[in-house]
Amino acid sequence: MLDLDATRCGERDARHGAAGASSSSTRSRASRLRREDIAGAIIRALGHLLSGGWRIMKRGAQDAAVQGMNLRAPAQRAADVKMDSLLLRLLDDDSSSDEDYDVAAIMLADLAKNEQPKHGGSVQGHEVVRRNKQKGDAKLFDDYFAEEPVFGPVTFIRRFRMSKKLFLRIAGAVEEHCPYFQQRRNAAGDLGHSALKKITAALRMLAYGVPADSLDEALYIAESTIIESLRDFVKVVVEVFGEQYLRAPNEEDTARLMQMGVARGFPGMLGCIDCMHWQWKNCPTARHRQFIGHCHDPTIILEAVASRDLWIWHAYFGMPGSHNDINVLHRSPLFARLAAGKAPPVNFQVNGHDYTMGYYLADGIYPSWSTFVKTIRNPSSNKTAHFAKVQEAERKNVERALGCCSLGLQLSEALLDFGTRRPCGIS
Repeated sequence: MLDLDATRCGERDARHGAAGASSSSTRSRASRLRREDIAGAIIRALGHLLSGGWRIMKRGAQDAAVQGMNLRAPAQRAADVKMDSLLLRLLDDDSSSDEDYDVAAIMLADLAKNEQPKHGGSVQGHEVVRRNKQKGDAKLFDDYFAEEPVFGPVTFIRRFRMSKKLFLRIAGAVEEHCPYFQQRRNAAGDLGHSALKKITAALRMLAYGVPADSLDEALYIAESTIIESLRDFVKVVVEVFGEQYLRAPNEEDTARLMQMGVARGFPGMLGCIDCMHWQWKNCPTARHRQFIGHCHDPTIILEAVASRDLWIWHAYFGMPGSHNDINVLHRSPLFARLAAGKAPPVNFQVNGHDYTMGYYLADGIYPSWSTFVKTIRNPSSNKTAHFAKVQEAERKNVERALGCCSLGLQLSEALLDFGTRRPCGIS
């Protein structure tokens, strides 16, 4: 009887042991399958991440990871060596637990976040506007540049502030110098904006001071493209025409200026000098008092010397509005070359007297120097009245030149981003 009970107990224990062994084997096999599934998913994701589409098997995962690290920057590469090494050990180690594979998955997510390419195209989330670029080019060409344009030369000069001949000269030089203004196709094969359209948008902003977005309806060009065109246009104009125009007069220019003065009844005249106050609406509050003078708003002073053909060959910009014309003159480099003996010679004769120094027409605030010819207040004779009338009329040249560039100065706050706010002069 005892033997039978013992036999039954042994059979029962054997059955329980077999069931326990079977259950443990099942759990081990399920855990191993789960680990293999996770490992396979990680290897596939890692292969897609590091290779960008290559077919990577488990045997090549380590080589692909090394290649991916070599493509990174040295600082990032050194930081990722430890993570990649630990990740590969977890993948190759059969004794790794489920928690280890969870850690590997988290490490893979961090690696994917670091490997995301930097965004270099359109701004994500912004609305895409399908503009008809070719329609804008054709409309602009038919309106102004065709053989029989819609708008004539008078309208062209009024809207572009220059003749068509001068505009085409500037546009040709800018397009030849800067690849940005050359019409090309983008990555999708679409034809881009023409040089005429980009330069027209930049000149409209300079001439009228209008916002960039206001030109979109007429030119079919985005606001960001117009602003970029304006920045590049200003840089290219300085690079192309700076050496020829943004300089002090040489001997040839001085002779031409003197001929213009003789034709107007002022032999020896080199131009007209004056100052204008440009309102600085974005002046910092801490500097308001420094830039406020006779005007109620902060201003910056521009001193200029211009000829009859609106050539501003001297410009001194940046002095605070609290100064007047005399203070600006004392700091201006207008007479620096003359004082250094580097100015071109000027020789002329008036009433039998020889002179070797040119002069400028100025208003009454300037000092009584031999280089300034001012008007006569309260003329008492016909001769003095005629002189005052002619002098004041001729002095309108610099006021006309300052008036032409006053709208362009409205954009100078944006253009000053290319340099500094310190006073700068051409001469």
